[in-house]
Amino acid sequence: MQKTNYSLPLSATILLLVVSFLFNTGAFAQSDNISVYAYRKVPAENMGEFVERETKYWSKVAKKAIDEGKLEFWGLFYRIDGDDMQNEPNFLFVNVFKDADQAMDYSIWDTKKVFPDVPLEKISTANLSTTTSRYMFQSIRSESKSDISDEDLKYVKIYYHNSSNPYSYVQTEAEHWGPFIKKAMDTGLTSQVAWGNDRLLTPMGPDIPFTSVSWDFYPSLQSTLMPQWKDGTEFPTQMFEEMEKTMIGDRWGQEVYQAVIMIGK
Repeated sequence: MQKTNYSLPLSATILLLVVSFLFNTGAFAQSDNISVYAYRKVPAENMGEFVERETKYWSKVAKKAIDEGKLEFWGLFYRIDGDDMQNEPNFLFVNVFKDADQAMDYSIWDTKKVFPDVPLEKISTANLSTTTSRYMFQSIRSESKSDISDEDLKYVKIYYHNSSNPYSYVQTEAEHWGPFIKKAMDTGLTSQVAWGNDRLLTPMGPDIPFTSVSWDFYPSLQSTLMPQWKDGTEFPTQMFEEMEKTMIGDRWGQEVYQAVIMIGK
């Protein structure tokens, strides 16, 4: 299923597809899924062509890989904020694989399998952008409101967490915040519509200022920037106390992205 949903400040038409894969985890369990986050810097003059090629060609390549069981999810997101936008990446790809070995199968990106008559130079976006960083995460848990729809998945806020014990940090977050936010979304306590968290696997080191991420989906930019909670909502304060024991520095950094296109099983 696909539909025209909204537009970025670009000339290309943007498509949004229903993403059931990310939000049907059910009971919490350790996952082998690997999420690959690839950050791109796209100059302003290349944005229209970049988005057109990704939505026209690469989304179809990704869909074929998903249909063949070689990819679980493919998504492209446009960053709307930043404090050094002349130099920071402004697009983010998120690819989810069933395990780390599958993530290294680059044959799935062979465009000839989908577009045998289109030259690679007409499809490639490598000359339109620069990959600035690439991270591999373990997907831990995800939840959504039960009646989630296409119209809900417009913006995502990504939080970057730094912890001295990242395994314990994400497990505590998943075990406490997961069921809490699921109930809150289903009962209308919050404007948020989906949540998930991932633990960083590689690269790691003193120059990497985070060890895990969590992400929140919202249906509008207003609700993303100013999330609404009903009065009287009881938050899992014990979770925050446990997580603060291993936090390093500030609680989190955050970035806001607009969904360009997402494809899942």
